[in-house]
Amino acid sequence: MAAKQSSRKIRILLLLGLVFTLTLSGCSTVDKYVQQINQKLPSWAKSSDSKPAYHYHKVRYSGESLSVIAEWYTGDVENWPYLAKANSKIDPDHITIGTTVLIPKNLLHTKKPMPKEFVEAVGKRHKTERAQVAKPPPKPAYFYHRVKYSGETLSIIAKWYTGDADNWQALTKANPKLNPNRINVGDKIRIPRKLLNTRRPMTRSFVVASTKKKQQKTPSTTPSQAKTAKKEESPPPESSSKEPEVLELFGPK
Repeated sequence: MAAKQSSRKIRILLLLGLVFTLTLSGCSTVDKYVQQINQKLPSWAKSSDSKPAYHYHKVRYSGESLSVIAEWYTGDVENWPYLAKANSKIDPDHITIGTTVLIPKNLLHTKKPMPKEFVEAVGKRHKTERAQVAKPPPKPAYFYHRVKYSGETLSIIAKWYTGDADNWQALTKANPKLNPNRINVGDKIRIPRKLLNTRRPMTRSFVVASTKKKQQKTPSTTPSQAKTAKKEESPPPESSSKEPEVLELFGPK
């Protein structure tokens, strides 16, 4: 009996040793298999701790973009270029529903799935921001001229910049705080852009020539003075009272 029991114990021990040996060999086989798989993975999926280096997001709503996904998962919309680099096969301008987007774990801010309300709200804001950036700034309504020479007048300025001296009235309306009869050097004149014919600065020679031309056209005497002088030069009218005619009588004296 004792011999049979001892043989049973030996068999049990041998079986346990065999199981232990198979277990160890199985573990080594599994480790080798894991290593083989890890070698076939791309560089971005490899990790020293065998954990994935990325968080996976599946596109579910229309309007999702890398900037929207970056803002939700990383907390910063400016991280979208890193997402574009991690997803080189994805067109950042055309992301379709069902596409899987990789998010680097070192940028991950939250793992909560992105809600539809967030996509709609951020999408609208991004569209508004892009429209504001794309829209050119409005052009100022006026061109500015700085008075540099004595003798400048609104009519001379209008003639140079608009091509018509009669536009001085439009310049007067555009500069309500300016006295059109007293323009000083250093004054800033606003010229409506719709009237602008040239932006070249007005030259001194143009001012001098315009002033001389204006002086030549101006008469030496005023119209009232000319009228008075004409009256003085004209001969006096004949008197209405005529002297009686002397009749000469013919006949013997």
